[in-house]
Amino acid sequence: MSGKHARRTPPEAMEPTLPAATPAVPTLEERLAAGRPTRPPADGPPPEPDAAPATGAPVAAPVLPGPPPPRQAAREDRVRRSRRSRLGLAGLVGVVVLAIGAWALFGRGGDTGSDGAAGAGRTQSTVVLQVVGPGTTALSSALLAHDTAGDGSGAAVLIPSALVVDLPGFGSVPYGQTAVLSKTAPALAVSQTLGIIVDGSWALTAAGLAGLVDAVGGVEVEVDREVLRTDAGGTTTVLVPAGPQRLDGPLAAAYATYLAPGEPEQSRLARFTDVLQGVLAGLPAEPAEVTALLGGLGAGSTSTVPADRLGSFLAALGADQRGDRATYQNLPVRTVDVGSGAPAYVVDPEPTEQLVSSVLAGSLPPQRAGGPVRVLV
Repeated sequence: MSGKHARRTPPEAMEPTLPAATPAVPTLEERLAAGRPTRPPADGPPPEPDAAPATGAPVAAPVLPGPPPPRQAAREDRVRRSRRSRLGLAGLVGVVVLAIGAWALFGRGGDTGSDGAAGAGRTQSTVVLQVVGPGTTALSSALLAHDTAGDGSGAAVLIPSALVVDLPGFGSVPYGQTAVLSKTAPALAVSQTLGIIVDGSWALTAAGLAGLVDAVGGVEVEVDREVLRTDAGGTTTVLVPAGPQRLDGPLAAAYATYLAPGEPEQSRLARFTDVLQGVLAGLPAEPAEVTALLGGLGAGSTSTVPADRLGSFLAALGADQRGDRATYQNLPVRTVDVGSGAPAYVVDPEPTEQLVSSVLAGSLPPQRAGGPVRVLV
C-alpha cells in the first residue's frame, strides 16, 4: 500500500443520485389562464372535440377576412358584369327563337310559294302570265286562277303594265318592269299588291306566244281595229286588218300586244284576252300533252312552276274555258300623275277588294280570310 491513503467517502454521500422530478403538466384551465396554446404534448391524449373552456376563461373572437385589394375587387366586378350580360343575352336569344318559331307556324300564310301549300285545304291555284317584249318588259299580263272545288272554275285578272306596284327591295316600280328584276318578282308583286297567295309565274316571249298559238291550230278573234307596223324607214303597213278572222301565231302575238297611239292600256288587255281565250280552248285535255306542248316552245316559255304542274294547271283552265266556267276581268285601277307624262295606274281599293273576295277568295291566306286586301294607293 502506498503512502497515500484513499479518502473515505461519508456514507451519506454514497446514496444513489435520483433524477430531478419531472415538472407537473399544467391543466387545461391553467394553460388557458396563462394564455398558452391548448395543444397537449405529443404523447398526451387528444382534446375532446366538444370540450369547452372553463367559465370565465377568455375566448378568441373569430377573425373575418379583410376587403380584397382594389385590383382583385375590379376583376371580380368585371366577372359579375360579364355573367349578367351572358344571362341577359341568353334570355334575348330565347325570346327571338320563340318569336321566329311562332312566325314560322302562324305568320307565313301570306307568302308566295311554288307548291301553293300556304293555305291548309286550299283548292285554288294561281299563276301570273306575262308576254314580254324587247328588254323583257311585260307588254300584256294576267293573273290566271283555277279552283278544283265543285266542277272546277277558272279566272283571269288582266293587269296593266303601267300599274305601279310596291316590290320589296326595289320600291315602287311599273308592273311591266318586274320581269326585268327577277323570275319571281312578277308573282311577288301581285301577291304584295292584292294580299293573296301566288304560286308562281310564267313568261312567254312574242315568239313563244306565236308558237303556242300555232300549236293549238290558231285562234278565232274579232279584230277591233287594224294592227299597224311601222318599219325603220317610217313606212307603215297594215299587219292585221280589222274584222273577224282566224290568226296564226305571229299575227296573233302582234294583235295580243298591240297598243295604238293614244289608247288606254285596257284596249291592249282586251286584245290579249281574245287570244288567251282561243289558246285555252284549243289546249289538249290531257295534262301530259300540254306539258309536252310547252316543252316544244323552248326558250320562248319559262316558268317558276315545274313543267308538269304548269301543264296540269293549264289543262284544267282549258277545261274551264271549254265548259264556260272561266271569267275574265280587268284589275280595277285609277289613273295617277307621276310627273313623267306617261300614264300610270294604282289599284282602286274598294272594287279590288270586292274582286278578290269574289274571284280570288280561295287564295287569301288563312289568317286574312275576310280581312282587308292589301293594296298600294
